[in-house]
Amino acid sequence: MASVELGYDTYDYLPDERVDYPFVFIGEQFKQDERIHKDSLNGRTQITVHVWHNDYKKRGYLSNMMTELEHAVRNKFGMRLLQSDTRIIVDSSTGSDLLHGIIDFNIKY
Repeated sequence: MASVELGYDTYDYLPDERVDYPFVFIGEQFKQDERIHKDSLNGRTQITVHVWHNDYKKRGYLSNMMTELEHAVRNKFGMRLLQSDTRIIVDSSTGSDLLHGIIDFNIKY
């Protein structure tokens, strides 16, 4: 929701090549239950968000998108956001160089 509210094209599946860049893909999610109570469950979840751009000259734009997403998630979850890690890699798997931003969020619930 944070990505959509920021105005980014956001998908919960990896879209096909007809989709315009840049876009956000909500990717993998893992969770670990830490403690089960009578009426609640405590744990952690890790969510990986992928940000794609097809113009390697727009690395700054991609980086700003990632920063905005990080701030939006931090504002939503506050202290429950335990950690966020980012990286940008070059992906040439499509035959042209793409910028692939990756954000890993670690959230406590």
